[in-house]
Amino acid sequence: TTRTNFIIMSARLGLGVMAGFLLLAAVVQINDPDPIIWMSVYGFPGLLTLSACVNMSTLDTSYWRIICIIALSGILLFTGITTSAYIDNGKLSQNLLTTEEGRESLGLLIVISWLLMLLFSGSRMKERAPWWHTVYLAFALVPIASWISYKYYFQGSVDLPEHCEGIV
Repeated sequence: TTRTNFIIMSARLGLGVMAGFLLLAAVVQINDPDPIIWMSVYGFPGLLTLSACVNMSTLDTSYWRIICIIALSGILLFTGITTSAYIDNGKLSQNLLTTEEGRESLGLLIVISWLLMLLFSGSRMKERAPWWHTVYLAFALVPIASWISYKYYFQGSVDLPEHCEGIV
């Protein structure tokens, strides 16, 4: 039906936008002091999302879910380490966007939230909740809007680390 096609197309649009964002976020990590870690944090979820965009039934396969759970576990472990560093550096009371650790923590939160959403939705989301495609699309636009607002509203007032100059 037309409604089903609309749901699938808008879900794919959300998946495609988020895959593009995550893969772009992975690429810009090339200048980071630890690029392998950060490229993995964004790249693996980006590739998982891209695979779901190409074939939404992939979301229901056990191998996709296992890979997603492994990636999520590693990212959660890394989040604990990053959060610990954020607290140890005494930057907890500062605006998250003004410190590198804060921006890293927000990026990790976006990735974790997205992977959890993918794990719990599956390709049959139109049967479970007909509005789920809207959630995909809205969630995919949040990091892009954040990146744009950061670039235009915070960049002049925030001291960027040397490896971020000219990239963000």
